Amino acid sequence: MYKMAIKKAQSADIKKVGFNLQIPSDLKFEFEKQCKQDNVTVTSMIISLMEVSLVESYLATVSRIENALANLKKVLNSEDIFIPNPITSDNPMFSKTVSESDFKKLMEIDLELALGIDEFKEYFKIDIFGEAPYIYEALSLLESSRSYIRRIARNMNKRDDYNAVQEHYNDIVFQKFNLETSK
Repeated sequence: MYKMAIKKAQSADIKKVGFNLQIPSDLKFEFEKQCKQDNVTVTSMIISLMEVSLVESYLATVSRIENALANLKKVLNSEDIFIPNPITSDNPMFSKTVSESDFKKLMEIDLELALGIDEFKEYFKIDIFGEAPYIYEALSLLESSRSYIRRIARNMNKRDDYNAVQEHYNDIVFQKFNLETSK
């Protein structure tokens, strides 16, 4: 969370409104010192921490997503599971591969993420003109994780396996749609 907040704080340039905050003096001193060390302003860092907290809280609202992301971190042995899409060739994750057993786990995780994204969209009633940008940021991070899994499948020449999981996902969605429309 901290690394993400630092990145946001370093590029922060948004309209701000007043906000009164009372904090213990020793916390203020240490926080100011850390912000100076990280070359960010206190205000931009507080804003970034708020933004990152919101996104993380949204990601935690659907347990299927929370579990899938935790499993993805375990399989990849990394906290860096949200990577830019498309992944540039100079990114160390560009050529990432995993063992066969971990690949099978990744396919299960991808299915859970896809289904979790659907739940997420339903829970927050997401439409194209929503007014909660941090919900969309959370959604973007979820899609980023899926693109990472897709990249690994491509690196391992496992497109057919990946496509089979996508077909399974489509079957589940189609079945759910048929159940809902037959009511």
